[in-house]
Amino acid sequence: MEKYRHNLSVSKRLKELKLTYKARIPEIKNLNTGQMWDRLNTTTNRTFQSNPMAYNRIKTAVSYLGENRKNLTILDIGVGPADFEKIVNNKYGKRASIVGIDISKDSVYKARNEYPQWKFIQESIEKCKVGVGDFDYVVALEVLEHVSPRCTIKVLTKIYKALKNNGGFIISVPLNEGLEEMVKSGFNPNAHVRVYTKELIKAELEMVGFRVVKHRLLYAFHKNYWIKSLLTKLFGLNKKPNNIVLLAQKP
Repeated sequence: MEKYRHNLSVSKRLKELKLTYKARIPEIKNLNTGQMWDRLNTTTNRTFQSNPMAYNRIKTAVSYLGENRKNLTILDIGVGPADFEKIVNNKYGKRASIVGIDISKDSVYKARNEYPQWKFIQESIEKCKVGVGDFDYVVALEVLEHVSPRCTIKVLTKIYKALKNNGGFIISVPLNEGLEEMVKSGFNPNAHVRVYTKELIKAELEMVGFRVVKHRLLYAFHKNYWIKSLLTKLFGLNKKPNNIVLLAQKP
């Protein structure tokens, strides 16, 4: 089904694509729970030395906020270890106001203690009530691949409505992780339920009204990360991207 969705997105058949999220089609079992993410978020380490691609992903997301904005209002979906909050706090300080949500009780507790000036809520994006036109930016890094297809359009529409006019949605999803093979073998350590491509995530954003402004492809190099990433970008080395970070705008 995900390959079919990809083909529809490539051919820009968005009406047909949208129907694939409404139909009662078998899905990968969604194993995401608060308890699971209590464990995973506390063991995650996104320093440059330990996980350079994840570190680059967060730095890229923060760079999409812009340099000259004041009084930024941000909704962060999937706070996790609050790495995004750390960089935003260092860069913007009191100029930024964040509301963060996460299904992990431990992650929310930790974020509240570290950043008492901001608001953090334990809830899923599927169930959380979000205001209309409240935010300059919504951020969802490594989140949408945990949302079942039948909920995807509803979640994206909720995010679209939460943004102010001309607001930005900053999102990342994994690419080329081999999820189909992992699920067949009974191995799905991060409880992903979607197989994304660059074309598919862009099509989903366009379906709910977003305009994709820019994107960056990232590669999972663990040694000589920056040099290998630059060479891949310049010379198109035989390496498939492992992540994509996008900035989409609400007109």
